[in-house]
Amino acid sequence: MPNQQTQSPSINTNHTAYKKASFLERFVAFLIDLIIVLVLYYILSALLESLHIQIPFMNYIFASLYGTIFVWIKGATPGKMLLKLKVVSSKYEPVGF
Repeated sequence: MPNQQTQSPSINTNHTAYKKASFLERFVAFLIDLIIVLVLYYILSALLESLHIQIPFMNYIFASLYGTIFVWIKGATPGKMLLKLKVVSSKYEPVGF
C-alpha cells in the first residue's frame, strides 16, 4: 500500500509576529479615531445643514460606517494605523464579512 500523506488545511500559524495591544494602546487609538470622526462629522453636518438636508441618526450611521469600512478595507482605523495596530481574526487572518 503506497504511503499516503494527508495535508491539513492551511492555517496561518505566524501568530508569533503578532502581539496583543494593551488597553492603553487601544484607548489612544480610540481617542484618535473619536477626534477624526467628530471633526469629519461636524464638517459633513455643516455642509448638509447649509444645503438644508437632514439625515436622522447621521452621527450613528457615520461612526458605524467609519469603523466598518476602514477595518474591512485596511484592517485598521486611522487611529489604529497610527499606533501600528491591526484587527485580525482568532486565526490571525484579516477580518472580513
